[in-house]
Amino acid sequence: MPSIKELSKKANLLLEKFSISKPPVHIKEIVKGLGIDIRSEDLGESVSGFIVFKNETPVICVNKNDGIERKRFTIAHELCHFLFHRSSKDALFISKVVHFRDELSSLGELNKEKEANAFAAALLMPELFISESIKKLPNNMSDEDAIKKLAAEFKVSEVAMTYRLSNLKLLY
Repeated sequence: MPSIKELSKKANLLLEKFSISKPPVHIKEIVKGLGIDIRSEDLGESVSGFIVFKNETPVICVNKNDGIERKRFTIAHELCHFLFHRSSKDALFISKVVHFRDELSSLGELNKEKEANAFAAALLMPELFISESIKKLPNNMSDEDAIKKLAAEFKVSEVAMTYRLSNLKLLY
């Protein structure tokens, strides 16, 4: 299992590879650049997305009913499953291999789901980008307003930004 440090390092390498140096991170550009298709489907209320391997092409499917911020996080989450959680190359060719992003994964109670959430956060909200953005905020801005502004800048939910800032010890 990859450590948080390894997940962050891989996220940073992807940002470098795709010449992304400021928010928002163009997650679809990264995923498509890695040869992964993205589809938007009605997945019901409890599933945000999944990755399935059809023929030789990995496909990330996101719930078309979710907001843009949720879709972006789901795509990044599923990308982690693609990069770190395939047991073998053969898994690419088995259409039954599916990783779901659902309510359980949102809670982050399973190790692979925790890893996927941590990777998605590191990719969409890189520590360096956050630090640079925080420096530009007015000193008298409330935490709540800062979170709203940062979430909008990074195109993530306020909840995701709050967790990220807390995990980076930038919010107490």
